[in-house]
Amino acid sequence: MTFYKQGLAFGYVQGTKYYRDRPWRDDLGSIPPTRGFKNYPKAECLQLPEPDLSRPANLWQCLAKRRSERDYTAESLSIEELSRLVWAAQGVTARAGIHLLRTAPSAGALYPFETYLYIDRVEAVTQGLYHFNVADFSLECLQDGSFNQLITIACFGQPTVRRAAVVFI
Repeated sequence: MTFYKQGLAFGYVQGTKYYRDRPWRDDLGSIPPTRGFKNYPKAECLQLPEPDLSRPANLWQCLAKRRSERDYTAESLSIEELSRLVWAAQGVTARAGIHLLRTAPSAGALYPFETYLYIDRVEAVTQGLYHFNVADFSLECLQDGSFNQLITIACFGQPTVRRAAVVFI
């Protein structure tokens, strides 16, 4: 006989499960679902080019060569390089009904986080703070200007952050 089903933990898990086909409920009634994507409709939008994914990579070779290097050049990134980095962080890889599946894993395809960028040096892109709009594969400019010092302070003064062309937040 399975006694774990009589336990407090099992009851908690069963009582707090999320079911995609049923609305959430609490003591006050139904809880409406959140929007699938966050966006800033009043923000100036920068459409990113489709990333070039034509060159295949061997997973095992990539893992063997992976290193955390904090030796940045003073060169700017191209918009194409930025596009590939953004896609690698949160790019859409498939559609499952109304859900857009991404390169980053998320339980139940809920994706409860957002991707923001501080762009310091990218060719043809104004320096500033941006939000990545997943559905449109675009960047929404939240505020232009230099935030290099503030971002560096927020990252405990790491000099590598100060020298980075782009900081993902």
